[in-house]
Amino acid sequence: MDDGCFCSLHANVSVLYSVFCIRVLCCHLVVKLPQTQTVCPFLAQDFWLSVLHKRLVGPEVLKVETVSEDGDRRVRSYLHCASRKSYRDGAVVLMSMNLGQRPVRMRVPVPVSNSTVETFVLQSDRPGEDGLRSRSVKLNGVLLEMLDDETLPRLSGAPLPPSDHLQLPAYSLAFFVFTDAGAAACH
Repeated sequence: MDDGCFCSLHANVSVLYSVFCIRVLCCHLVVKLPQTQTVCPFLAQDFWLSVLHKRLVGPEVLKVETVSEDGDRRVRSYLHCASRKSYRDGAVVLMSMNLGQRPVRMRVPVPVSNSTVETFVLQSDRPGEDGLRSRSVKLNGVLLEMLDDETLPRLSGAPLPPSDHLQLPAYSLAFFVFTDAGAAACH
């Protein structure tokens, strides 16, 4: 495959993660983790997204109708039960992606608006569209890097009080964990 994107197959095997396949814009690859920053420019973003998704999100999908206040169609949202390995029964995760150039303010679904929120916002280390090609990712403003070949950094959410609105930065993906949602479908 010669489509202008150079990607390589990484030979180290991590005991923490299994092999997985990713389609990354112009790259089709099989990667053995964890040394993601050296594999493909787009892989680091997918790696950290996958780590957080596995840790935070449970298998049950819920219906959600969240909208940015200005009706921006570049905002995508998905609601799942939270992982029961990480959170108590009834917690839910709102995954939101802002594909636009400006931050958006989103309305929180009414059933979860009284819940405390743990926020995990993934962004490039560079602002704007230039950041879409970055090899580095920040979680809540802190650059993410493996501590060594097998050790992840601490991946902590930023606590937010209950609110009927959430802020989503431009070109970002966020996991909002509503820890006290009490969703009946998530028991």
